[in-house]
Amino acid sequence: MKTFKDNMGQQWTVALSLQRVRAIRERIGIDLFHPTQYQYLISSLTERLTYLFLLCEEQAKEASIGADEFEQRLYGDGFADQASIALLAETENFFQKLGQTAMAILARKQIESIKAGQERLLELIDSGEFERQLDEGTAAVLSMIPEPTKPQPSSGSGSQNSAPSPE
Repeated sequence: MKTFKDNMGQQWTVALSLQRVRAIRERIGIDLFHPTQYQYLISSLTERLTYLFLLCEEQAKEASIGADEFEQRLYGDGFADQASIALLAETENFFQKLGQTAMAILARKQIESIKAGQERLLELIDSGEFERQLDEGTAAVLSMIPEPTKPQPSSGSGSQNSAPSPE
């Protein structure tokens, strides 16, 4: 079992079992043992958090917390990442227990990817590089947008190409 805390300081426990995996598969159609579906789960934050809520649903009910509030409790600096890491660490342990080494490795690599991404983003923010690159990107996009053209004043009425109509 793995744990994480939400932005209210409440600790949640993540525990996988074959029974829970089957029950969640029946509810949302994601089969943890299907490599493509598992890859989809671990690479999508929204799917991870949905799966995580279903694993924590009994705890949430005991605390009178619905899915929306659970989600809101993961808003903020790193809470969703920590919850994701807890889920992935639990799936890694679960797969190891079942002898599913390749699936366990996928979980471990995703955890490493999330942690590396967090570290790199913090480095970029702290150094000011993130904001500099964002400003450069914005300027590059804006430079590709043509300036609006101003309509040219016309002399007289009608278009320049029109000739007077014979009467």
